[in-house]
Amino acid sequence: MDKIYIKYADQAMPFTGERFTSLLAHSQIEAEHVHRYLLARKFCENKSVLDIACGEGYGSWILSKVANSVLGVDVDAATIKHADTFYKQNNLHFMIGDARKIPCQDHSIDVVVSFETIEHICEHNIFISELKRVLKSNGTLIISSPDCNVYSSDDKTNNPYHLKELSKDEFLEFLSNNFLNVAQFSQQALIGSLIVPDNNTSSNLIVFERKSIDIVEEHNHLASSPYSLIIASDSDSIPVFTSAFIEISEYGFIMSEHKTLMSNAKRQAENADFEPSNLLNQFSEVRQKIHDIYTQPDKSDRQIISDLSNLFLESEKIYQARVREIQNSIDAIKRTSNDRAGAILHLEGVIKTMKEGNDLP
Repeated sequence: MDKIYIKYADQAMPFTGERFTSLLAHSQIEAEHVHRYLLARKFCENKSVLDIACGEGYGSWILSKVANSVLGVDVDAATIKHADTFYKQNNLHFMIGDARKIPCQDHSIDVVVSFETIEHICEHNIFISELKRVLKSNGTLIISSPDCNVYSSDDKTNNPYHLKELSKDEFLEFLSNNFLNVAQFSQQALIGSLIVPDNNTSSNLIVFERKSIDIVEEHNHLASSPYSLIIASDSDSIPVFTSAFIEISEYGFIMSEHKTLMSNAKRQAENADFEPSNLLNQFSEVRQKIHDIYTQPDKSDRQIISDLSNLFLESEKIYQARVREIQNSIDAIKRTSNDRAGAILHLEGVIKTMKEGNDLP
């Protein structure tokens, strides 16, 4: 068992859709991005590594725990500044650079990691030429890209930051034309069930299991599987296989998001309960000051202050309407929180009943 630490910046960068940030920690998109880095880590031990389009820097940090050196390169200056602030180490450095003109010497890198980069640029041939230039003759490229036939299918919204996506077959053909040996894998975040053979080294199974917020354990088997399945026969052989059941509803992610939303809604409601009255009190104080001025001025100033007073009264009407709107929103948030809380309690009750072996209600 190998214990792997994951680090996120104390201050997350905003999420715009262009790159993953730690603002989305513990979500489906995190599972996709972090899993790729955890797997790439297997190839980086004692190596010089380039993480091109490194983004916030969390992935470069994961690789640096086993690599001899890691250079994270990104075209965005603010992103590099953030990465340098929160992730820099003795063997981990960050640099501003373009994937079409990588700031590295020829044949100086053992492993290049390029996750979700190629679709962000149009000049694919220039990009791959740069990767080949900086890689040593026996170096390794680990690269990922969304399959446009699935990621950007008709029923899904296109990512405006993706300038030129490839299909799975196009991606394979492109890399095969530039490297002698290519192995293609598929990745899918899922909620469901996995059945794998025990004591079967030919499966080369690599499992990353989250144990806490910042710790992941690596195994070559399902270390925490609650069930054992056996196929038995007196025949000569039994087929061995790996099987996955994918639950399309992504129940777990939805439940987690609902709980987070409910918690945020409650916090907003609690914080907002006192805001309208506080702000109205502030308005009353300002109004009193205007009244004090109005009762004392010279006659020549009286009309000016009268106009100001009328303007204030009109502003107050608009503000009070806004307060009512905010209060209605608060009430709606509270109702939503209560509804979701009731739904979660019901589902937790169903799960408890199932665990006890009783029939569902």
